[in-house]
Amino acid sequence: MKLTTLTALLFIIIPIAFNVTFFLLQRAFEYPDILRKPTDYILKHFKEGGASLRGRNSAFEPREAGRQACLERSRRVEGLSENFGG
Repeated sequence: MKLTTLTALLFIIIPIAFNVTFFLLQRAFEYPDILRKPTDYILKHFKEGGASLRGRNSAFEPREAGRQACLERSRRVEGLSENFGG
C-alpha cells in the first residue's frame, strides 16, 4: 500500500472513530453537558459508570489511557516496594 493511500485512509478513519467514541460517551455519560454539573454529581456518575465508562473515556481521550496505565504501573511498583520493606 502506498504511503499516500494509507494517509488518506487514516484521514478518513480517525475522524469517524473520534465521532463514534464521542457519541458513545455522550450516551453513557451525558457528555459534555455533565461538565456543567457539580463535581460531586460528575464523580458519582463516573464511578457508577464502571469499567465500561472508563474504557469509553480512554478511547475518546488516548492520553487518559496512557495516564491510567502509568498509574497502574506505579501502584504495582509501590506494592513491590512495600513487600521488600521500601
